[in-house]
Amino acid sequence: MSFLLLKSIEQLLSEGFANKKFRQKDLSSGSHTSPGFYIGALTHHQDFEKSDYFPFIINRFVRGSETTDKSLYTVRTICGIYTDQFVEDGENDIANMIFTAKQIIMTDRILGAYTLYLPLKWSLGGLPMKGSIFHNDENQGQNHPYYAGQIETTWQTPAVEQDLEIEDLLSTYSAGYR
Repeated sequence: MSFLLLKSIEQLLSEGFANKKFRQKDLSSGSHTSPGFYIGALTHHQDFEKSDYFPFIINRFVRGSETTDKSLYTVRTICGIYTDQFVEDGENDIANMIFTAKQIIMTDRILGAYTLYLPLKWSLGGLPMKGSIFHNDENQGQNHPYYAGQIETTWQTPAVEQDLEIEDLLSTYSAGYR
């Protein structure tokens, strides 16, 4: 059931970004394309500097919690872009991607059984991806020509209830009274 949430967010963002274009890596200046969408990660062997993944949007689970009345799922949406243009262009492009994704999510807060639980949090740069090209303390974690940002959302759904039959309870708990 929780994988359905990731697929629903992916579909929502994919539809919302259908006509949005961003700079494409390794192509002539001025080439633009829609972002690619992934669940979990780009690949098991990420080699960003030689990849053709840019621009991209990844959705992955971060954590969750259960109570007697609700279940909460926290999803991190990671956005990445590449630009060999000026630093200002990279900052502008990743901000546009994050703000567009945020707007798409905020305007469609119910996905099937899941309801967006506010607050929604977002940040540019400084992603917790040590060893990757995105982990750099300069420029708020941005490492030109690669730029990243993230959105963290929490989704609520009713708790899973235990389905007990009264006959099962009576036969289990009243066995000693017969």
